[in-house]
Amino acid sequence: MIVPVSEKLICITIWVFLTGYAVITVLSFLGAYFWGFELLSHFRIQIFVGGLLIAICLSVWRIGWSPLLLIFPALALNASSLVLLKQAEDPVYMRNAGSGDIRVMSVNFRYSYGDSLALQRLIDAEDPEIIVLTEVYSRRQELMTLFGNPYPHQFYAGIDHTSAMLILSRLPILSRSSNAQADGKYPVADVEICDAQPGMPNCFHVIAMHTPRPGPNGQTLRRNQMLQKAANLAATKLSDRTIVVGDFNITRWSTDFTAFLRQGQLSDSKAGVWAATTWISRFPLFGLSIDHVLHGTGFFAIGRRVGPSIGSDHLPLIVDLVFSNPSSS
Repeated sequence: MIVPVSEKLICITIWVFLTGYAVITVLSFLGAYFWGFELLSHFRIQIFVGGLLIAICLSVWRIGWSPLLLIFPALALNASSLVLLKQAEDPVYMRNAGSGDIRVMSVNFRYSYGDSLALQRLIDAEDPEIIVLTEVYSRRQELMTLFGNPYPHQFYAGIDHTSAMLILSRLPILSRSSNAQADGKYPVADVEICDAQPGMPNCFHVIAMHTPRPGPNGQTLRRNQMLQKAANLAATKLSDRTIVVGDFNITRWSTDFTAFLRQGQLSDSKAGVWAATTWISRFPLFGLSIDHVLHGTGFFAIGRRVGPSIGSDHLPLIVDLVFSNPSSS
């Protein structure tokens, strides 16, 4: 029996497509060797969902088991990284949590694109204790003045549009430092903050940064150096009450992010697989969660949500934390 040319073309197309899917899956796990492969890893959910839809279509079309034998291992490989995610904090353990919620907001303001009035409305509604604003170089004075009354404790670090950041706090800042590269760029800010409660001050550290996006010409290396600095700072604190905030230009699907959490002894405030994305979220197929609020074992994350647009290509991230145990201070 002679198979029509059209069916042959369909068959070849299916196998080329499936082979491409398998290759993309494998390469997305090799991000440690090339920044382009790491970029693929950031789309782990999209790759998995795409493969699942392909498998469903192949099953409906009843074209045989051979194509499915190629796509199922790729699906399983993508799914393996999804099932290992940190789940929500166990309410049983949270019964022993200390008092004193800390609401943290992370906002990539994107200099000229950010709408300061929209940001002000959001801050008025959410009333966070700590705000970390990145890409604020040209808007520094405007934002410091605008929020000077509700947030009298401020710390600015950075010398250019890419890495400049501003930390705003309702609570007193006891100490502050900035660890930058030799040229002054890409600082990692570290502030100690105290929430003074009667007879029991709750002190903690906030580490903030905006890393370069992964790419050629050493960008990925510079990003990973900043992640390592932040991890070292978090791991060497005498207290486990540490919060790491900012735009890290990395998702939790990257092996570098996993190493960062492990080295810094940090937990991700995101719970489950489908945490809302913070970057270009207007395009659900391509949105990524690259803005983060991480915390040490001295905190529990009890809430995480993404705020409305303020004009930037990033959406604000708001996380509620609670002290995991009473202060020993």
